[in-house]
Amino acid sequence: MPKERSDRNTFRKLTEEQKKALLRWRYDNAYRTVSQLREELLTHASTANPVPSESTIARFLRSVNLDRKTLLAKNNHQNKVRLAYEAPYPQYLCLADTKGPNLYVKDPDNPDRVRLAKLILFLDDHSRHVVAASYHFEENEITVMMLFRQAISIYGIPNSLYVDRGSPYMGKSLKRAATILGCHIIHTQPKDCAAKGKVEPHGERMMLMTPLLLPTT
Repeated sequence: MPKERSDRNTFRKLTEEQKKALLRWRYDNAYRTVSQLREELLTHASTANPVPSESTIARFLRSVNLDRKTLLAKNNHQNKVRLAYEAPYPQYLCLADTKGPNLYVKDPDNPDRVRLAKLILFLDDHSRHVVAASYHFEENEITVMMLFRQAISIYGIPNSLYVDRGSPYMGKSLKRAATILGCHIIHTQPKDCAAKGKVEPHGERMMLMTPLLLPTT
């Protein structure tokens, strides 16, 4: 007959030091996977022995409600824990977004004034390589399609394009072009601005290339 395990919530392969370390690391960074936590245990002399399995670590995290499933269930899309994800290979997933830092540059049509230029960039999720980027005065579907064309002409067509629900990324022309090319467009959930947070750090990196990315018209 089925019966409850007698060793439930006991972890013979985990020392108290290892348990404390797992709790601390999980609270500090919820992005870490079980395999990453295990590797972290093995890198410290005080937590390297005995060597626990990934399943043991996963069971321990479930027992204290720090497993991924529980973390996701506790948070809605407006305040969720962003768990680690990376596309399995290059050109599997491409992210596109309008990200800062924005710049005020001299207006070509009126040299006595400055004008706001916004950075639009496309990022490969696997390699974190910026496949297209440029500053533009107008943030619209035409500029997005121009950069999309630039990205696929050099690096090929991605399986999917992940964008938000802003008007430059919701146009019918972009959707039709992607459909013809065999690229699936995925939109974020409404009011979920942090969904493409991976793009944010690369906007600052693009500042080093500012002279090459500034709009000319």
